[in-house]
Amino acid sequence: MVVSTNFGKDDGFCEFSITIKVTQNGLRHYEDILRVVFAYVRMLVSGGPQEWVHHELSSQLQLRFDSKKKSKAVSQALSYMYLIFNKYVAPEHILSKGSLCDTFNYDAILHCLGFINPGNFRVFIGATKHLSIDCLEVEPYFGTAYHVDSLSADLLRDLDSGGSSFDGLCLLEKPEPVPAIVATKSNSTPDHDAPALEHTLLKLNDNFEVWYRNDGLSRKAIGKITLSINVPNISSSPQNYIMGLLYCDMLKSKLINDLNSAEHAGLKFGVDAAESTIEVHVEGSSNKLVGLLMTIVEEAKAFKVTDAQLSASKDHYTRLLADMDNMTPTELCTMNRECIAKPNQWHYKLVASELEKLALDEMQVHADSLFDATFFKMCMAGKFYEEEALDVADNVQYVLNSSPTLEHKAAKPRCFNIEPGYYLHQSQMPNGDCANSAVECTIYCGLQTDDTEAAMLLILQEYVRANLIAQLRAKQQLGLKASVSLLTSLGDKYALCLQIEGESNPMFMAMHINKLFHEMQQQLVEMTDEEFEDRMESFACIFEDQNTGVEGGKHKGRVHSIVSALGDCKQQIDIVQSVTRCQLVAFWNKYFLPSAASEYTRIDVQVWSAKAWKPTESEFKNYSAKTLALFGCLHSEGFNALDIGKVDEFITASIAAHKELPENSEDAESLIAELKSASLPASGAKYTEGESAKHGLYTGIALKLAIKDHKTFGNYAPISRTDFAAIGMAQTPDGLWLVTDYQKFQATQQAYGLE
Repeated sequence: MVVSTNFGKDDGFCEFSITIKVTQNGLRHYEDILRVVFAYVRMLVSGGPQEWVHHELSSQLQLRFDSKKKSKAVSQALSYMYLIFNKYVAPEHILSKGSLCDTFNYDAILHCLGFINPGNFRVFIGATKHLSIDCLEVEPYFGTAYHVDSLSADLLRDLDSGGSSFDGLCLLEKPEPVPAIVATKSNSTPDHDAPALEHTLLKLNDNFEVWYRNDGLSRKAIGKITLSINVPNISSSPQNYIMGLLYCDMLKSKLINDLNSAEHAGLKFGVDAAESTIEVHVEGSSNKLVGLLMTIVEEAKAFKVTDAQLSASKDHYTRLLADMDNMTPTELCTMNRECIAKPNQWHYKLVASELEKLALDEMQVHADSLFDATFFKMCMAGKFYEEEALDVADNVQYVLNSSPTLEHKAAKPRCFNIEPGYYLHQSQMPNGDCANSAVECTIYCGLQTDDTEAAMLLILQEYVRANLIAQLRAKQQLGLKASVSLLTSLGDKYALCLQIEGESNPMFMAMHINKLFHEMQQQLVEMTDEEFEDRMESFACIFEDQNTGVEGGKHKGRVHSIVSALGDCKQQIDIVQSVTRCQLVAFWNKYFLPSAASEYTRIDVQVWSAKAWKPTESEFKNYSAKTLALFGCLHSEGFNALDIGKVDEFITASIAAHKELPENSEDAESLIAELKSASLPASGAKYTEGESAKHGLYTGIALKLAIKDHKTFGNYAPISRTDFAAIGMAQTPDGLWLVTDYQKFQATQQAYGLE
């Protein structure tokens, strides 16, 4: 259950909302849930506001205010402006009024509680499928079915009269204080007036690695401890992966119930499963964190699974995995690419099948053996002593009682050093109602050990983003959305990742990416020194803005980022500004230009809408990308009877004849008509005009890309060290290897980051 307050921007009012997640059975009883909610509200009103609750919240707010992190100046100014316009705040209180709550006002709190009454609320029920409500109206923008109705008279009467009572409802009792852990082993007191130090490695052995930082600038004793426990088998199979998620979910639920007093004392904690680790974090008052951390570790080691816990957690993940059918095409692209490029990344369909047959005894065996062999990394930041950090690490190892695992010696997170080549994976959207398709292009580039190459990749990220958006934001308004990002943890290289999503076919979108890469190389070569210097100055401003307020979280948030490889913000900007145009051109040719790159490595992932024409595997093998893109555009515009072989012949003949296309592809109607007539099947049937709102638009652009810009789409086939045909992979006429079984493909690749 989530309780929140949303402040209105215009009318001066705010909304108090309670969000409750329920199972299918709970949805059937939504009226009973409302009765419980209002019964609890009546109890709050009758019991009156509790002053101890106010003091707990006030101390938490004060602690956060005193330890506030840096933020961007623009964001901070906007928040102050918002505060001034929504209610009067005296200038001398502008910095603290939105953060602190010093005065306990019994009457004001009771007055606010009075607004939570049966005559002043609305209920919103959202579900994939309503079990007892017929949604007959349809919202016009997204086509979502909905229904608006009045609550039943019986329910309103119950809520208004207070006739319903429920056992088990009670006011919060003031919890026992969480004990403070007082360090006594240090001969000296930390210098709290000294600047905060960088994280320091205190100890490294076969069992653990301990980092420490004394936050001397903090006036209050706030701290954070993160514990990352490497568990080798947590994601080694689809079954182990889902059991790891279930284990953390059940453990977290139990801890939330058992550690209620810690929550009220302003302490926060979390337990989550990652790729090969279990991540534990605690934060709040430094003198209380050690006891909280050890309680969590002890509970994790001794955890026993019950039928009720497993059933509830399985229901939760069954719904989450089922909802993944509704992910966006871009999200599915990312998931498929990770399944190709990383070990122990499992498709959600495989995970769902393992979840369905999982039994209690298997889950308990997994929990009992989870910490048999581990290696953990711990970082303590706050007002701690070094001796205290070392003692905590020893105590964690004592509780886990694990034998060491050598996997912690891996230099990077586990992944594959993908063999140079051009690979393509294509799939179809599981949700048949989604009209969008997507393509993701990932090019491996930039050595992680080379600061200058990392800087050039930061520059190219902004350069490619600006050019891609400009290309797609043409006067034709193609309705495509794009993004550009940097990827890490991909072996010894970084990667540049481009994504495009829209109603066109993925082959058509990929043609735009290829055209962009071709034109950017020309732009870099032809750019004047003055233009280049202007670009570098604007990029330096962007990087400086991106790094504002990041320094405080550098150890955790930037450990695996390109930014951390370049050090602090000033150092990044110095390196960026030292890059020359010749260096950038050489870098582009080294990694992005297929004809020049000796180790050109690229993975394209395509996701096709179920509503769009999708090539068969045979068509992928026999026809070039430009033919498939053009035929897909024709098909989407209603010309379903055309022969793809004749479309291919028309493109080949047009290129050989050096046919000219008008600059405006929309004016190429005569050539489009010629294409359609030449591509009719042998029966001589006549084509009929389609009814597409963008009639001829995609086809005209695809035709121009296929004929006028055909040199952009050459053969990308590098010399392969591996015979991929031996594992059933086929190669397209453009030299792309089709990855149909990612597990077979992974078996041919060299694992990276392992001892």
